[in-house]
Amino acid sequence: MEQHFKFDALSVAFTLIFVAINAWLCWRVATSTSPYWLEIAIAVLLTICTIVSIAYMPRYTYIDKEQIVVKKVLGELRFNRSDVRVRPLEAAELSGTVRTFGSGGVFGYLGWHRIPSIGRCFALLKNRKQSLALIEHGEKKYIVHMCVE
Repeated sequence: MEQHFKFDALSVAFTLIFVAINAWLCWRVATSTSPYWLEIAIAVLLTICTIVSIAYMPRYTYIDKEQIVVKKVLGELRFNRSDVRVRPLEAAELSGTVRTFGSGGVFGYLGWHRIPSIGRCFALLKNRKQSLALIEHGEKKYIVHMCVE
């Protein structure tokens, strides 16, 4: 069964603003006869961030009796159900979360987070409030969209 989730309004707004700034900066560098090195460096950095964020952006979650697959634009995370522990996350558990590295809303909520009640985990989300689940695979922990039965 495939489970699709929509981006929240804040993520859409952050993504549009980020893409607009990146496009404007790339256009400015391309049309300038002698662009500043700082503009070039920032344009390259933002373009790399865009490519990486798009690659990790989650598309959907596929669940069957044997496995859980989180499909990204490039690649996927695949878990055998017998090897992982899955449980739904409540909003109260996420209080005090610190993003240590990630996009913060651009192309979704992606990256490493430190959550007091859970520890260090990797999030692949489109919407911060819609059907969150914690997948524990050994020492690794992932927060993904998934309706847990």
